[in-house]
Amino acid sequence: MKKGLAIFICSIMMLSILAGCGGADHAGEKGEQAAAPVEGAAAPNTGKEQVSQTAENKAQLKQELAAAHAEEPTHEDLCAFCQMKIYLREEDMGMFTAQMQTADGQHLYFDDVGCLLNYERDMKEKPAASWVRDYSTLEWVTAKDSTPVKADIKTPMKYGYALFATQDAAQKFVSDNQALKGKEASWKEIDEISHQRYLKRKEKMKNGGMHNGSMNKPMDHGNNGDDKHKSDDKQKNDGKH
Repeated sequence: MKKGLAIFICSIMMLSILAGCGGADHAGEKGEQAAAPVEGAAAPNTGKEQVSQTAENKAQLKQELAAAHAEEPTHEDLCAFCQMKIYLREEDMGMFTAQMQTADGQHLYFDDVGCLLNYERDMKEKPAASWVRDYSTLEWVTAKDSTPVKADIKTPMKYGYALFATQDAAQKFVSDNQALKGKEASWKEIDEISHQRYLKRKEKMKNGGMHNGSMNKPMDHGNNGDDKHKSDDKQKNDGKH
C-alpha cells in the first residue's frame, strides 16, 4: 500500500514538472513573437537619421539663400510700401535704398529701411532674402547682418538710420562723425519705430483717410518724407507747364 502511494505521488510530481516546462516554452515563444518586427512597419528614427535629416534641411536652406541675389533698381521702380521714389546707387540718398526678393523670385525696393520692415508685416510668406546698402561702400548687405546707426542724418522717410556691413565700420562712422551724434542701434529698435508708423497708417485707413485694401498703397507722407521727395515732385510738376 505504501509502495503504491509513493509511486502515485512521484507520478503527480513528474506531471507537474512537465507542465511547468511546457508553460515556459510557450512563454518563450510568445516573447519571440512579440520581439519579432512587424512586416511593413516603419523602422524608428535613429540618432544618425535625425542628424542626417537636419543636415539635409540646412543644405537646402543654404541652397535657397545662394539662389537669392540682389539686383539694382531702375528709375521706374517705386517703394513697394509707400510708392515714393527709389533712389539709385549714384543718387544723393541711394545709400538708404533697401530691397527684398520674395519667395517667388520677385525683387521689391524700398526708399527707407522702415518701409522694408512694414511691407513684411503684410506678407503671408517670408521673403527669400532682404538687403540694405552699406552706408559707406554702397554695396548690398544682408539686412539682418548689418549694423544700424541712429544719427542726425536725412533719410527719405526720416527714419534716420545708416546701415553698415560690419560693427567696426559702424563704430568708425560714429567716431569720425561726432557732429552727427551717431549711436549704434539695433534692428529691434528700427522695427519698433516702424511698427508705430504702421499702426498709425492702419488706423488712418480704418477712418477712411486712405485707400481701402492693402496697407501697401500709395502713402500720404505729410512731414514723414524728406524734402528731397518734395523737390523731385516739384520739378516734375514744373516740367509739365
